[in-house]
Amino acid sequence: MCISQGAFLTTGSHDVAGNMDLQVAPIVIEDGVWITSKCVVQMGVTIERSAVVTPMSVVHRSLEAEGVYGGNPVRFIRKCFLV
Repeated sequence: MCISQGAFLTTGSHDVAGNMDLQVAPIVIEDGVWITSKCVVQMGVTIERSAVVTPMSVVHRSLEAEGVYGGNPVRFIRKCFLV
């Protein structure tokens, strides 16, 4: 796993639709994942093995293995080239 400079991983937030109670959920990052620079990964997300998240992306949902993902909100771009 590689988490590049300026990435922000947050496992907590507040219930803005309710009474502002704290909400927490873990982030799971599997082997071979690359989270590039200045990405935001939100609570409750799983990023499966060998996925790549492009710079400045916002990951609000779980990502499948061996894909390249990017954007705000994050979307699938293509499969990774694996040797």
